[in-house]
Amino acid sequence: MPVTPATAVADAVAVDGATDGELTAALQKAVVALGYDASLATRRDLVALFGRIAGGAPFPPRFLAFVRAETGVADSERVDHLLRSQVPGVRAAFAAAVQQEEAPLVELARLAEAEHAQEVAAEAARQAKLQSLRPCPAGFVWYREGGGGGAWEPPKALKSTRSARPSLCRLVPHTCATYGVADQVWGTEATARPGTRTAGLEL
Repeated sequence: MPVTPATAVADAVAVDGATDGELTAALQKAVVALGYDASLATRRDLVALFGRIAGGAPFPPRFLAFVRAETGVADSERVDHLLRSQVPGVRAAFAAAVQQEEAPLVELARLAEAEHAQEVAAEAARQAKLQSLRPCPAGFVWYREGGGGGAWEPPKALKSTRSARPSLCRLVPHTCATYGVADQVWGTEATARPGTRTAGLEL
């Protein structure tokens, strides 16, 4: 049956015994029964769906079927027409709920980004300090290693002469522990003792 302005006014009060309030309640029940209130993601989907419906898209058939069964209204066309007047209010309520749920997530993301930026800046400062240190007595330079230390790395000119004796020097924050590092002619062992505090290593 076609919907005219005259019948729409009358139908706003009652359609086959269903009032506006009953239609709104049926629509809200449909939202829950069809799973749109199950999670933040599904509520976002509902807000998007009702936005499309408010723009003229049709209701999904399962919405109409649920509301018809809930209210006893037989005419799908009339139900579709009347439900559209309920969509803005229901959509606004769910949009507000989504915004409220998203606010803490947005804040957590902002804090995580700020913390990451601080970590990057701190690491850059540590790297700059490492680069400012002079090489060890064996001619090795510092590089960053793992979660808090570093190790000597021989300059390219020394790597070819080092052969089978890799460096065992380790840099731990605030200390320089040197183990069995030969001097530049590889004849005698270096005299630095494990745990010796070294100036300038406040990393």
